[in-house]
Amino acid sequence: MPKDENLLYIRAECEIRPGVIRENKSSYYVDSLVLEGFGEAREYVVKMYSVGKNEKASEPVSVTINPTTAPVNLTSAQFGPSFKGVAISVKNPLKADLAVILMGDTAHYGYQTTIRTFYTSQEEAMFFFRGLDTVQYDFSVYMSDLWDNQSITVEASITPWFEEEIPKDTWQEHTLDNDAPPLPPLNQYRVSYLWDGDRNNRSWVGFLGLNEQPFPQWITWDLGVTAVISRFLVWEFSAGDNVRIYAMESPKLVELWGRPDTPPQDGSWDGWLPLGYWDRLPPSGQVPPTTEDISYVLANGHECPIEVSEFAPNPFVPVRYLRFKTNETYWGPRLQGPITIKEFDFFGTISR
Repeated sequence: MPKDENLLYIRAECEIRPGVIRENKSSYYVDSLVLEGFGEAREYVVKMYSVGKNEKASEPVSVTINPTTAPVNLTSAQFGPSFKGVAISVKNPLKADLAVILMGDTAHYGYQTTIRTFYTSQEEAMFFFRGLDTVQYDFSVYMSDLWDNQSITVEASITPWFEEEIPKDTWQEHTLDNDAPPLPPLNQYRVSYLWDGDRNNRSWVGFLGLNEQPFPQWITWDLGVTAVISRFLVWEFSAGDNVRIYAMESPKLVELWGRPDTPPQDGSWDGWLPLGYWDRLPPSGQVPPTTEDISYVLANGHECPIEVSEFAPNPFVPVRYLRFKTNETYWGPRLQGPITIKEFDFFGTISR
């Protein structure tokens, strides 16, 4: 540091790419500073200035630096078909804060436009875009970091798989002896309110369990039809203040089970088939959730895709009865406690 009683701060400037100047400042109380945002691993010239209390800058001192590869350039993405859409798998080994930009020609105009941006800082993440027909579409995806550095663009042609929403007018309560009971009064928190179509996050109507209910806990219902499940949406119970979204009594570690025939009334797990296990993290992977996470889940719900896994080696089987099991909420590991769920949507292929 210059030995000058009039010194106010040190300023460092660097052109990180043509026409883009990155700068940072460090007060005279600190003997170092950090410049971030370099997109390429090469030589850069940094100009250092000492600035006085009158804001007058010195002549620059040039320093040559060699930053390492930007985290965004170490990421990778892959495409795959999914039910009514496309699945994007992202690897982010340094857990950088990324925007994942999906582009596509969903209207078959002959050119692609941005159709969705996802955000994540997870080491591995999976994203889905839905609502498409079972015809071929062209997609591309790239990642961008906080400094607008971009990864390479990956392109693919995808034909989505068929699925349909399972209508809720046939769903019925089918409570078994060891199911989690709702908190009274039953006209506000019973299981059937999970398919009443009300996703208004300011409403207190949904499923709310008992404070003394032990974990794990589960609820059971009858779809009224036999279907192969492809995915489902969990809508968060917020009541308007958003403090319960990916927090408090919101289910975190969950399972889905199914069976084609009427289950035994005693609640035995005999004959139940595992369909999936999920750690319901926010899209960004950050806890507590970001503002973007909250906005996204309020508009789209939290998606739980059915996939072949060690837990569920054969999940694509026809089922009529479903069991949603909660092993842990966002309160963390507990012996007992309530769960809150606003609404369910289920998708798949109904047996005709």
